[in-house]
Amino acid sequence: MTSYPRKRFYTLDIARALAIILVAIGHFDVEPMPVFYKNLHDIIYTFHMPLFMFVSGFLAMTTMRSVSYAEFIKKKFYRLIVPYFVVSIIILIIKLLSESKLNIDHPVVPLDFIEIIWLPKAGAFLWFIFALWWLMVLIPIFNTPKKRLLLLIIAIPLHFCSGMVTEYFCFDKMAYFAIYFASGTIMSDILRKIPIKQICLVSFFTFPVLTGIIVSENIEIFGLSNVLSSIFYLITAFSGIGFSITISNAIERYGHNKIKKVLFSISGASYIIYLFHTTFMGFAKSILVKFKFFTTGNLFEHYTIAEFIVPILFGVVIPYFIFKFLDRYKITQKIFGLYRWK
Repeated sequence: MTSYPRKRFYTLDIARALAIILVAIGHFDVEPMPVFYKNLHDIIYTFHMPLFMFVSGFLAMTTMRSVSYAEFIKKKFYRLIVPYFVVSIIILIIKLLSESKLNIDHPVVPLDFIEIIWLPKAGAFLWFIFALWWLMVLIPIFNTPKKRLLLLIIAIPLHFCSGMVTEYFCFDKMAYFAIYFASGTIMSDILRKIPIKQICLVSFFTFPVLTGIIVSENIEIFGLSNVLSSIFYLITAFSGIGFSITISNAIERYGHNKIKKVLFSISGASYIIYLFHTTFMGFAKSILVKFKFFTTGNLFEHYTIAEFIVPILFGVVIPYFIFKFLDRYKITQKIFGLYRWK
C-alpha cells in the first residue's frame, strides 16, 4: 500500500471542528421549529455530512501507512466497528433505563441489541460509521491518483442511484456519500501541488446564493426534475464544502491563537463527540423539559437563546471531556477507536 508523507493540513483540522459543531446543531431536532432555526437547520443540512465525509476522505489519505491490506482493515475495524458496537450498546442501555423517567425522542426495544448488527438502531446518526467503514475497505484498492479519480467516476452514478441500494449495513448511505469521500481523497493529491489558499474561494460567493434559493424554497419555481434537483443539491453541497474550507483557511491564517487552539482540540475529539453528541443533547433537552424550564412542555414554543444553546453545548462539551478521559488509557483508547496504531 502506498505511503504518503505526513504533512499536517491545519485548515482541514479546523474544517473538521466546524463540521462536528454543525453536526451537533443540525441533529438538535425540535418541533415546532422557529423560523430562524428552520432556516439555519436547512442550510446546515445542505452540506454538513458531505463536509464530514470529504474531510474523512482527505485525512484517510494523509494518514495512510505502508502496511498490508489485512493490517489496514484490522486497524480500521478497531477504529470504526468496535466503537460502533460499544457505543450502540451504551446508548441502548441508557435509553432503556431512562425512557420511563425522561422524554426520549427515539425510544428503543431490547430486540435492538441484535438489530444493531445490520442497522444503526441505537441512533440513526451512526450510519456514518458503517458508511465510512465500507469506504475504508475500498480505498486501499484505489492506491494511485488515477485510480482515485476512477473511484470518483464510479461514485457519481452511485450517488444518483443510492435510493435503489439496500439500507442494510448502510450500503445506501455509503453509495450516496462516496462521491464526497472520493473528492476528499483527490483533494489530498491536489494540495500536494497547489496551495489551499488558491482554491475554493469561488464557493465563498456561490454557497450563500445556492442555500438562499433552497431556504426560500424558490428551487420549486425552476420546475426541475428529480435528477436536476439532485444535481442542484450536489453542487450546493460541494459549494458548502468549499465555503467551509475557505473559512477554515482564513481562521488558520488570521484567527486568534486561542480560537485555533479550541478548534484543534474539538477536531481531535470529533470522533467521540460524534459518537455521543445526540445522547447528551437528548439528555439536556429532557431535563429542561422535565423541570419546566420552558413555558410549555413543547421545546421552543416559547424559547430563549439559552434553551437553544444549552443542549448543543452538552452535545459538544461533555463528549469532549469524555474524550479527554478515554484518551488517557490504552484499554479505552482501543475500545473507542482512539488507539494510535504504528
